Order: sequence, then structure tokens, then C-alpha cells
Amino acid sequence: MQRTAVGLIAGLAVVAWCTHSARADMTAHVLDSITVGYNDNVLGTPSNPAPGQPTPLRTWFLQVSPGLTVFHESPLALHQFTYTHPMAVFFASNALDTSGDIVSWRGLFTLSPRDELTIGANVTRSRVNAGVLRNAVGQDATTVVPAGAGSVVSVGANQSYGHDFTPHWHGLQTAAFSGATYVGSSSNEPNHYLLDASGGAQYTEGNDGFGLVLNGGWFFTPVQTTNGVQVAPRQDQLNIGADAQWSHDWSPRWSTRATAGTVASADVNDVRHPVWSPVWSGGVFFFTVGGSASLIYARTIVPNVFVGQEYRTDQVTLTGNLPLSRRVPIVLSSSLAGANNHAIDLSSQTPVGSVRSASGDVSLSWLSPIGIDASIRYQHYRQYGNSADIAPLPTFYRDVVQLTIGGMFPPRLLPVVPGGPPVRVDGSDRTIMAGETPARPRPRDRGEDQ
Repeated sequence: MQRTAVGLIAGLAVVAWCTHSARADMTAHVLDSITVGYNDNVLGTPSNPAPGQPTPLRTWFLQVSPGLTVFHESPLALHQFTYTHPMAVFFASNALDTSGDIVSWRGLFTLSPRDELTIGANVTRSRVNAGVLRNAVGQDATTVVPAGAGSVVSVGANQSYGHDFTPHWHGLQTAAFSGATYVGSSSNEPNHYLLDASGGAQYTEGNDGFGLVLNGGWFFTPVQTTNGVQVAPRQDQLNIGADAQWSHDWSPRWSTRATAGTVASADVNDVRHPVWSPVWSGGVFFFTVGGSASLIYARTIVPNVFVGQEYRTDQVTLTGNLPLSRRVPIVLSSSLAGANNHAIDLSSQTPVGSVRSASGDVSLSWLSPIGIDASIRYQHYRQYGNSADIAPLPTFYRDVVQLTIGGMFPPRLLPVVPGGPPVRVDGSDRTIMAGETPARPRPRDRGEDQ
């Protein structure tokens, strides 16, 4: 594995240097990171197993993640293609050693001064319960996960389009696809797929924004067969819903947002008898130079392509990030989240199996201007399955601590790109990547006069 990593890094370095020198509007950069950490429950094994069942596996691990990212930038479009190949060694057992592949592409297109289009796609091959945490602090903090060492290939695609009809009226349309398929003989879980879309409009006046969004989704599992014999029929579920939204900017730093609506979930063979679920959310947001914080409560209907189940989820999330010094680029990020998930059974018209989850996460990162970054991170995750369920999910907890050093060569200022609909009415929080490049100006704020 070491020879593979060294060879791949060397090859990518040559490509990056040649491409960087050849064209100013397209640059390639080598990505590499080294992570050392400790995980006290790699496989998500029940923390208090029954007699004769395996106990949680605790181990140190080492991961090397070489990769390549390519930017192509023009005044009206920005593309970023990224590939990484994480390779992990677990010191407690060589049988756990694993490698994965992560491929992603994102394109941003400024179609006109009033129109923006964003398209993305990704493919990931990894272990369901990997020893290394790949999600950002606070992201997917309470996602329900199955147990075991199964590997999964997940695919996803997303698209969003925004249009400013007038300085006060704005439209937004989104679409997304995701799917998961387990590989190898370690899991009998079938494939699951999700297709959803939404569209709506927002009206802004002063410090207030009002919106209405219609959304729909199709969650399905193909026919399951064993040795050519059907063991489970195809399952299709439709979700149709609507949300009313209100946002208010109390000051240049403080904002609030609230939504309320309903979702109808129905089997495609019995659409006349849906399960109606009210959904709502409320959030308080704080923004400052280089930092932000938010407290959000939300009730949502969430299909999970990894376990093939749709959940009604109540979740509270507190997140924040703060630069600790103006002279030294050190950022502290943290999150706390808790969720109560109830599986939805369309045949009985009631919520059935339940699972609760909680997560705490803290990260200290040093962001170097020369392209080398370092971070130390700790996460505690707990999941509580319901033993009364027919097929209960495991009850376990997991602690992971890891130190990561990585970088991008040659270094580059990341271009400014929109991160989806803004929280603030004035649109000042639209960007998610810091820095500017001469080839692309900072995007216009929503609601700014033409």
C-alpha cells in the first residue's frame, strides 16, 4: 500500500505541475493527507452485547488519502473535479484494512446576471462503518447507520437553479438522486434509491423574506432475489409536500428562520391513503467575520438509502465555528446534535420502529496560506435502537479522535461559489469557500438591484 500511495502521489504531482504551467484557466493540484487516530468501536458493534456476541473492537488506525483536484475557471463557469483514494490500516486486525474511492464533480454556471445553475455528482466506495470520519463537523451528525463491516457504493447527483424575477421576487428549483448498493458478501441489504425535486418562490421586502416551496420524492427498492428466486417484492414510496418559509434579519449578525408544512407519504399501489406528517423547523443564526453559529430544531421526513427505511425525524443541532486569532489562521469548530427517528410503516398508517441518536463533535484546524493544513478532531456518537422492533438497529456508542495533516500542491486561492439558498434575507451568507480570484467576481447578493 505504501508503494501504491508514493507512486500515485508522484504521478499526480507531475500532472499537476504540467497542467498548472500550461493553462492559467485550468489548474490541477495534488491532494494528500495523513491521518492517525483511535476508534473504540470500528464496526458499530452493540456496546453491551449479549453473551456469546462479539464485543466492540478498539483500535488505532492510519489512513493515507492521495488524490487530485482540477479547477477549470472562466468568467461564466467554474468546474471542480476531485478524486481521492483513502487507504486505512487498522492495527488491531489486518482483516479490517480497507481502501476506498471518492470521485466528485461540481459545476457552477452564471447563465445571466439573474440566473445561476449548479450541478454536482459523486461516487463513493467505502466501508459503512469506517474508522475515519469523513463528514464535516455537524454534517449528517445523527444519520442512522447499520452495524457490520459491509462495504457500500453510494452514488449521488444534484442540481439547483436560481432566478431573480425582480429585485424582490426570486425563484429556486432543485433536483437530486442518491442510491446505495452493498458489495461483497458481508451484507444482505438490498439496493435503495431516492429521487426528489423541489421548486418555489421567495419574496423579500426590507429585512423579511417569505417563501413557498413544493417538493416531491420517490423512494424505491428493487425486487430482491436469492438464487433467482424472489424473496421480497419491489417497494415504492412517494412523498409529496409543501413548506411555507419566513426569514428575518434582526441585525447584520443575527437572523432567524422558520418553516411549516406537511408531507404525504404513500405506497404507489395505494396513493389514496397516504400518511400525513406535519413538518416544521426553526433556527437562530449568528454571523461574524470568519465565523458563524446556529441553533436549529427541525421535524423532517428523511428517507435513508443505507438502511432502506424512511424516518420521521426530530432533530436539534447546535453548530459553530470561530477563528481564534487574526494573525494565526486557527479555527475552532464544534457541534452538538440529537435526533429521535421513527420509521414510517405505510401499511399500518403509523410510525413503527424507532431509533435515537446523538453526537458531539469538536475540531481545531490550522489553515496555512502555503497549502498545508492540520487539524485535530474528536467525535462522540451514540445510537439507541429499540429492542421491541422486529429488526432493531444496534445500540452502541463510538469515540473517535484523529490528527490529520494534509495539503494541496501547488497551493491556490479557492474561488468564491454560492452554497445554495442563503439563510439571511440580504444574501450575505451565500458563499461557502473563502478567497477570490481575478477571473470571477464575488457573486451578487440576492435582492440587489440590477
